[in-house]
Amino acid sequence: MNMKMCSDPKISIIVAVYNVEKYLPECLDSILTQTFTDFELLLIDDGSPDTSGKICDEYAEKDNRIKVFHKENGGVSRARNLGLDNANGKWITFVDSDDWIENTYLQHLMEDDDEDVELILEGRKLRNEKSEILEYMYMMPSKNEKFTKNNFGGFYEKYLHSWYCRSACGKLFLLKNIKKYNIKFNEELSYGEDSIFFLVYLRNINSFSINKYDEYNYIKRKKEYSLSKTNFIEGKEKFYKILQNEYQYIIDSYKLSPKILTRQIFIEYRASLFNLYRGKNQNRKERLKQISYIFRKLKDYGYNYSEIVERKREKVVVWLYKINNLFLADLVLRILFIRHEMVDKLKENKNK
Repeated sequence: MNMKMCSDPKISIIVAVYNVEKYLPECLDSILTQTFTDFELLLIDDGSPDTSGKICDEYAEKDNRIKVFHKENGGVSRARNLGLDNANGKWITFVDSDDWIENTYLQHLMEDDDEDVELILEGRKLRNEKSEILEYMYMMPSKNEKFTKNNFGGFYEKYLHSWYCRSACGKLFLLKNIKKYNIKFNEELSYGEDSIFFLVYLRNINSFSINKYDEYNYIKRKKEYSLSKTNFIEGKEKFYKILQNEYQYIIDSYKLSPKILTRQIFIEYRASLFNLYRGKNQNRKERLKQISYIFRKLKDYGYNYSEIVERKREKVVVWLYKINNLFLADLVLRILFIRHEMVDKLKENKNK
């Protein structure tokens, strides 16, 4: 299929590609079968060691809306920034190379394309590798909803801890705003770069809309985590410092409770605790060091337990923190992780 390419397409779709030969064709096919066709597709091959780069080239030969950029491996932020530097569309959207979008995804996003809107958000579904829906990740409005600067505070109160503010995907950003305010993905971050990009963009606009659809499909895949001490302490702490500045701006600008910052930091550290047990390179001594570090950081933020205990996982984290026994904490977390793995396997066997 050789589509005629517009010199200035309405949408530039940026896909950072790394080591995804197994999933990439499904992602690209879902983009190329969109009912809305006025787009360019920028594939950034980030030095993939597998055949992902070759797949990109093969697709580009079939459709001249595709531009392929091959580069040395430098991470997703650098890859996306290269895409931004070469994009020509009015709008920018990002699709992760192991996810896929439904064929009316772009068409429905473009329903809100007008001069008064500077950002368009859509919901997304969480699916497993068999494409079964696990979760609808947002509370979608019954009709498209518009926000202006005077009611951004309401959006932050409702959605600041949701995936709306943690992902660059499922959104349309105006390229002229990205260029005007020099908004880039932070290449020094190894974690949380999507959140910072989104919050910085939102800080610099006056209006946006949320539409009623959820046609971006985020696939929950079995990934091996590799959490070294440097990655965890240095990588995440860089993110937390920037995140704290962005949250403080939101708190001060919209007179919101400081609890929203405390809440988010807790969510991040809770996730870090459980991810320690997914890392195949983590021995017990290293885990104990990192558990100790997390609990010290929780103490630094002065947690009020009554504000953060909402779910069973949170109760476990708070209980572990309060007993301040690293060896018992390690044992309990290990048991919880094993139980989680067993439940996942039982669900898989049931669905076979």
